[in-house]
Amino acid sequence: MKLKEVRQNALSKYKAHKFNSWIISIICGLFLGALTLLGIISEALIIILIPFLILPFLFACAINHASLSEKDELTASTMFGFYRLFFRAPFFSTFSAIRSFFKSILVELVLGFASTGIIFAIFARNESFIITLNQVIESVSDMSITEEAFRNALDANGGELGHFMDLSNSVNFLIFALAFIFFILKEEITLYIRVVTKNMPLAHQIARTSIKENSRKFYKAFFGLNWPLFVIIVAGMVGGVVLSIMVFNNYAISGAVGLAIGIAISSVFLPFYFSNMEAIFEYLGIDISRASEKYIQKIFGVNPDTDNSSEETVDGVKKDSDNPESK
Repeated sequence: MKLKEVRQNALSKYKAHKFNSWIISIICGLFLGALTLLGIISEALIIILIPFLILPFLFACAINHASLSEKDELTASTMFGFYRLFFRAPFFSTFSAIRSFFKSILVELVLGFASTGIIFAIFARNESFIITLNQVIESVSDMSITEEAFRNALDANGGELGHFMDLSNSVNFLIFALAFIFFILKEEITLYIRVVTKNMPLAHQIARTSIKENSRKFYKAFFGLNWPLFVIIVAGMVGGVVLSIMVFNNYAISGAVGLAIGIAISSVFLPFYFSNMEAIFEYLGIDISRASEKYIQKIFGVNPDTDNSSEETVDGVKKDSDNPESK
């Protein structure tokens, strides 16, 4: 099956239940966008909400969308039932949240350093910013700066230094958020494996093994079908940052506003995204089946190649012994 055929399969899935697919997607995007908007209060609050509201709701939307192929019907009780199902083993590890979190931090450390350098270069064009920054650095190195003096430095020259720190923090936060979104969505493939295998405990390991062994095939399909989603999210993030700065003149909340808008407007592609992931799962079906067989054999220490060759040898010996000409 080629990528074009996978895309056609995904499109046929979408057409089979367009109305309810849009309902799920709009609810998903707007609700998750509203949750991330709470980052205006504190970006740490979003992290706290991830395991209790954000991931369970995404899980419920994805599995509810997948169930539309069997029953094109939506009910609040069904959605809530899927939401509660997330907290049962082994569904709770569907998105590898902890692993995704730390991988996202590594991405932020690498790309965040570069983004901070770019932002600094922009602010450094103003001589007053450099003067204020040097004064703060000298005071910190001499251990002579007070909290009041530091606040005055942040507010000096129209708050340039404060704007630089807030914008740098917001952009780094958005880099972390985008990386986390990618890692979470990539792991979503395990959801369909768990459902098909009747919640088999090894589903997560099987999915990771199959993706690792067929990474080129998986990522080609994943990005080939879902690249518009990431473009939409990034455009929303940039738009949110610009909106916060140009309209509200608030650099501190630009990260939260950008993330909320990016996720909210992703609703326009989520109906296709959910269908794409279901089609990608079918596309990788044979590979996942092979990976599961290899993984289980590895657990029990079974080498199928060795066993087959042994059987062939035994059969061969037996056949020779039965052959009168060999005697």
